[in-house]
Order: sequence, then structure tokens, then C-alpha cells
Amino acid sequence: MVFWITLDPLSDLSRPPGDLSSGDLLNQVLYVALYCLTMAKLIDLGWRGARPLLHPAYLLLLAWFAVSAVLGVNPGTSVRRLVLCAMVMSIVGVLPILPRTQRDLELWLGTAAMIVVVLCYLAVLLVPALSVHQADAPREAGLAGDWRGIYDHKSTAGPMMIVFLFIGAFLAGQGRHLFGGVLFVLSLVFLLFTGTKQPTALMPVILLVSRLALRTRSRLLFLALCLGALALYNLMTVGSAVIPSVSDIVAKLISDPTFTNRTGIWNFAIDRFLERPLTGYGFMGFWSTDAVLQSDPLGQLAWTAEATDSHNSYLDLALTTGFPGLCLALWVVVLMPLLDFMRARLDPTKRGLALLFFRIWLFCIFVAALETVFFLRDSAVWVSFLIAIFGLRYLACYPVRP
Repeated sequence: MVFWITLDPLSDLSRPPGDLSSGDLLNQVLYVALYCLTMAKLIDLGWRGARPLLHPAYLLLLAWFAVSAVLGVNPGTSVRRLVLCAMVMSIVGVLPILPRTQRDLELWLGTAAMIVVVLCYLAVLLVPALSVHQADAPREAGLAGDWRGIYDHKSTAGPMMIVFLFIGAFLAGQGRHLFGGVLFVLSLVFLLFTGTKQPTALMPVILLVSRLALRTRSRLLFLALCLGALALYNLMTVGSAVIPSVSDIVAKLISDPTFTNRTGIWNFAIDRFLERPLTGYGFMGFWSTDAVLQSDPLGQLAWTAEATDSHNSYLDLALTTGFPGLCLALWVVVLMPLLDFMRARLDPTKRGLALLFFRIWLFCIFVAALETVFFLRDSAVWVSFLIAIFGLRYLACYPVRP
């Protein structure tokens, strides 16, 4: 609930952003407090409940991230961000085993989602200057009129409304027709007012693909359907920045082949990655740091001083943790959840919940092709993604108590 509302709701975008490389003491204290409370609850429930999270892939991933952080260009910043990210992952990893039954989990998800959606509507109604993009915002004048609710940007509000929409559809399918239907409709209406293009276009595709994946018996066809589509999507987006033939195809298919000027960022990020392909620049240790300025000493690319990410999660992982970090992350956030869903979908008692987690997971890995989502500490979208990943992990290992 805290992470879905975020620790900095209703941000004032008319003010210049602060130094993102410096730590926020209040946030760090809250992280530590939530972590301690979660670990205390886990001890009370029993450590064995979280045993599925002791998978070697998780341990190897965090170990390599630690190596890249220490060897990076800003080890202090990278290590601090990695510790906070690991705390959030631990907190979210325990959440799915706290409800005693599936009905309790449904109540928790539905109530939390409804509260956040209602807060977003109230924000638009009561404080539109802080919940709707304004023309006087230094870098967001072109988004004037788009709703963002309690979030700092419509690129967060849009994906979160789709997550809530999926939860509403799940609840309606579990017999909570009125509650789930209202949540679905409220989320859909707010989504349309955010003006987000990619998430809105992806939503019906995710609903269709998830249904096909649920009914596909062939494991090979299942993997091809999900992984093949993801690879093609990344090829048509970030691949268009470096492969001329792909760029030509994209130019014929869409009106903006630069993906809102993302191709320039992708080219810059790829060039920087090739300079440090093994360890990268350190976990979350490139953007908004001196490393960016050092990469452009002549100041020819003025936009780099304000860029906060690569607008592609996979490219950002390669840039900051190197090629090994990218491979390990793909194992953890793409391949393992996919295999977990393949096992969980075979059990009729798990199928509805597995489908919900699978939809959130599938949506996030596709959104990640045009936005940086992975390992963003307390990002609401990242936390939703983690809930789906860990939820599928538990479903693959444990039976469901109805």
C-alpha cells in the first residue's frame, strides 16, 4: 500500500528536480523501518514460508549487482541504491505469504487498489495543479491536461491503472462482480485520461495473449509466444536505433519512428555500454551522476544532463550492470516467472491467481521496452512487477488455501 501510493505523492513538477544522486534520509529511514517490521513478521510466521525466494538465481543476481556497484564509477551511490532496492525486494517478497487464504489476498489486493484509484480521482478533483500535467512545468509542457493522479508522471499513472484494471478483472472472475467491475471501470476511465499511448495499446494485447498462453498446451509454442513477441518488440524499438533496415520498417509502420526522441537516448546509451560491457557503470550509477557529464565533455548533447534513464529497462541493465548483469536479470525477471506460470496454470485451484500475476508480469516486461521499470527501488510499477514475480514463484511451489 505504501509503495503503491509512493513516498512522494502529488509531486510539484513546476519546481526544478533535486540532486537525484544524493540520498533522501526520510525515505531511507522508512525503508529500514518497513524492512525491520517485515522481517519481524516473517520470523513470527516462520522462515520456511519464504524458502522459494532462496533460489540461486536471486542470490547470483544480487551478488553480481554488488560486484558491479563496487567496481562502478560511483560506488557509494550504487551500493546505497542496491541496499535500498534489496530491502524493497525483501519486503515485497514476504507480502504474498502474509494473507492466510486466497480470499484474504483478494481482499487485500482489491482494497489497496480501490483506495489508490479513489485517491487519484480525488487528487484530480481537489488539487488539479498537482495531479494533472500543467503547461508551466519546465519539461512537461507538452503533456498539459494529461492526468497523473497522485503519481509524479502519467508514465507511472497509466501503467498503474492497467495493473488495477487487471486486479478488477480478476476479482470479477472470482465472484466479486460488483467490486471488481467498479474497479475495472474506474481504472479504465482514468487510464484514458492519462493519455498514455503505449500502455493503453498494450492492454488489450496482454489480455489476448494471456488467454492464449493459459490455453496453450505446447511448452515450445508457449515460450515462443511470450519470448518471441518480447524479442521482436525490443528489436522494433531499441533495435531501430542501431539497425537501419529495422528503422526503415518502423518508419513505415508508425508516425513517430523516434519513439518520442528515444532513439537518440538509446544510441548514446549503447555507445556508453560498449565502453564498459563487462561490469557496466555500477548498479543505477550512470544517469543523474557525473558519469553522464564525463561521457559528453564538450557538452554537445545538452539533454544528457537532464536524462534520468535510458527509457528501456534492458538497455539500462546492460549499461549499469554489464552484460552478465543483463543475463542474470533476464533469468530472474523474465524466464523464471514464465516457467513458474507454466507450472502453476496446470492446477485449477491456482489458475485465476496465476493468470492475474501473469498479466501484470507480461505487461511490465513489454512496458520495459520503452520505459525503465526494473530495480527502481520504490517505484509503484516495479513493486507491482515484484508482486507478480514473487506471486508466481509461490504458486509454483505451494498449494493455495481457498
